[in-house]
Amino acid sequence: MNEPSQPAAAIQPEVAITRERTKQATIAGWTGGMTAMFAAGALTTNATWPVAVGVVAIAAMVAVICHGILKRQ
Repeated sequence: MNEPSQPAAAIQPEVAITRERTKQATIAGWTGGMTAMFAAGALTTNATWPVAVGVVAIAAMVAVICHGILKRQ
């Protein structure tokens, strides 16, 4: 007897999940990378402790946002 082959419709959800996950990783990467670039620029321009505290606070907020983006399913 012939075994039934997997229909193409069964493969589509896996491809969609992979594409969505790739988009999430790309968005989180760009968000974190751009924030790091601007934070480094701010610290090299004006390296005072209030600026450093602000950069750390913004980095913490971006980390939480990136975690939320990557945690989403």
